[in-house]
Amino acid sequence: MSDFVTKRQDGSREAAFNRHPPWWDMGYKCSDHAMNGDEMQKAAQIDWLVEQHQLYIHRIEEQPDGTKKVIHQQIPGLANVRADNHFHLGNVSEKYKVVQNSEAFDFVDALHQDGIIKYESAGSLKGGKFVWLLAKMPQEFEVVAGDKLEQYILFTTAHDGSRAVRVMPTSVRVVCWNTLSLATANESKGLSIRHKGDIFEKLADAKKCIMTANSKFNQFHEDAQKLTTVKFDIDQLKGMTELLFPREKGKNDTRRAKARASIMAAFTDDPQNIDGVRGTAWAAFNAITQHVDHHSGYKGSNTAEKNEARMDSVLFGANSRLKATALKLMNKTAEVLSA
Repeated sequence: MSDFVTKRQDGSREAAFNRHPPWWDMGYKCSDHAMNGDEMQKAAQIDWLVEQHQLYIHRIEEQPDGTKKVIHQQIPGLANVRADNHFHLGNVSEKYKVVQNSEAFDFVDALHQDGIIKYESAGSLKGGKFVWLLAKMPQEFEVVAGDKLEQYILFTTAHDGSRAVRVMPTSVRVVCWNTLSLATANESKGLSIRHKGDIFEKLADAKKCIMTANSKFNQFHEDAQKLTTVKFDIDQLKGMTELLFPREKGKNDTRRAKARASIMAAFTDDPQNIDGVRGTAWAAFNAITQHVDHHSGYKGSNTAEKNEARMDSVLFGANSRLKATALKLMNKTAEVLSA
């Protein structure tokens, strides 16, 4: 049975998902059967093309006879435009290579057909400027009994020229639906491909990234289990929050103070009260991700805009970087405490 969770003000869908609503609370619930790329594109309403148009400037010049003439002058660059509704996505250079949404799914579909991944959700942000798809891999594990992590691959592309194509392994903590970075202290997260040159040849490397995601997931499993062996108290977490949300002298600290308080409260919340998790560095790290994913405030004139801002920040923006920083800090702190 299909069910709308949220829609944009113009009635279009923000995203589509299988199984259960994602933590970002936006989108359209599809049927529970395994969907192929074409079905997922249609469900998420991202089955449109990007067109490229020449850029022009228009100016009015006064002629010798006193009349005025409109001059159209071509300028460097191209405009990326949605073919279905003519929405202007952004201006790019002539070297920019468009990766159509269908081409992104074609790239992933081969792995889907082989049973390596299953489409979980897909959608767009900011009117189609950013398009993403999330695919579930079969691997999962328990950090401790009752605390399961599931493995995913996140594929993103930007049609406004602001971001590269990215393929990122990530994981979700099922008990609270926090997204967790698989980045380690000595390894960058995922693969980034600029929209230039032979981008489709480079996408072949992205398949290798997906196939090697298991090793990153296994490393993250080991790191997570190590964090459960390190005792961590509320005072230590307070010091961590001061590093992540430092006080700024002479500035209003209300927003950062609320963030610090939210993390402190989450440290003793139910997801962190599981036997084997309670009072550990793993609980402290998840208190941080709990705040970032579920309690950090986002600007917007309506719920749909706030949800988009939230998802954009958590998966791609400032809060994504914050979680990666938190994990590295926690791993370093755990090494010191366990020495």
